[in-house]
Amino acid sequence: MSSTALVTGGSGFLALHVIDVLLSKGYTVAATFRSKEKAEPVIANFYKKYPSLAKDQLTYRIIKDIVNKEEFDELFKADKSIKYVIPTAAKVSPDKGKASED
Repeated sequence: MSSTALVTGGSGFLALHVIDVLLSKGYTVAATFRSKEKAEPVIANFYKKYPSLAKDQLTYRIIKDIVNKEEFDELFKADKSIKYVIPTAAKVSPDKGKASED
């Protein structure tokens, strides 16, 4: 089993750059997204950029609420290959686009 780097907030500005660097260095990457609709275009773009990637070298996981510890607990129990976590996600207020205070 190869080691996987988990990048949270996969559609964010910072995450896109982190994923790009990891893939260019040959890492296996899993990125978190809030929905399949947000994930699939991002994943497809990276496979276009890196056509020689193995099918399982870049995957995604749906985490609807990044502050919900149970969602991450379930993810880590289900995927024992995750050895690194790079947190780039931030909870934002959908009303104002500002960081939430909770």
